[in-house]
Amino acid sequence: MQIVGPRVKLNHIKRTVGVETADGTPIIWGTPIRFEGIMFALTGRERLAYQSFEVFAEFKVYTNYKSINEKDKITRGLLEYDVKFVDPKFLMNKIWVVLLSGKTG
Repeated sequence: MQIVGPRVKLNHIKRTVGVETADGTPIIWGTPIRFEGIMFALTGRERLAYQSFEVFAEFKVYTNYKSINEKDKITRGLLEYDVKFVDPKFLMNKIWVVLLSGKTG
């Protein structure tokens, strides 16, 4: 399935949980993996619709890349976004919709 729109180059940073120690369980961030997608800001109506499900997001990405999970990170250039929600069921499971928080980097 082809996604139509201006593609941007993004990086996926996988979140993994390390071995539990006396100090707690560390979070380990993986090496960025490049992928492409279409990224755009959510409209006010879309934000309110997702907020009713307690998902607070500002951006949406359509992508064929299917390894993203909630709590991972996405970067675009020097900007970093937290993944808030992943919907793998868009267009018969061929395209994933990924909701991102505001810029954190």
